[in-house]
Amino acid sequence: DNLVDDVISIYETVKKVDKKMLIMGHSLGGSIGTHVAYKVKPEGLFVIDTIEGTAMMSLPRMKYILKARPREF
Repeated sequence: DNLVDDVISIYETVKKVDKKMLIMGHSLGGSIGTHVAYKVKPEGLFVIDTIEGTAMMSLPRMKYILKARPREF
């Protein structure tokens, strides 16, 4: 909900300048974009490779995944 609210705030700020707005999201961003679009009714929505249930289930483990990333390549 916090991410959706953040995107809505940005959307409403930008919408004041640009009259036509599109929302695009990938993976978890696609799920967020879908929820945002339901609330703000943009001119278009692009969703790429989103599986909301899988994305939401992975959030609690994300900090461990990020900590396990190599520091150098």
